[in-house]
Amino acid sequence: MANEFIYGKEVSGFYGLGKVQTQCTVFVYPQRRGGSWYVIEGSENINFTYDDLSDGVNTEAINDIDTIGSDPVESLEQLIQEVDE
Repeated sequence: MANEFIYGKEVSGFYGLGKVQTQCTVFVYPQRRGGSWYVIEGSENINFTYDDLSDGVNTEAINDIDTIGSDPVESLEQLIQEVDE
């Protein structure tokens, strides 16, 4: 189940194709003009998409529009800080 925050949310997802799939937490930071920045917990790649990001999302299937590099992101608050800098 998604954990909702004032400015974003955490959803459960997975990555990997075929038989090998790894569960992960995805931090999502919606933008007022549409779309969301998101990152897989521990990743250094923050991505932007217009896709719906909810529990059960296959991160391999997300259509990314933009990417930001960062230090490994371990929380929703850190994602927000990286995007807003």
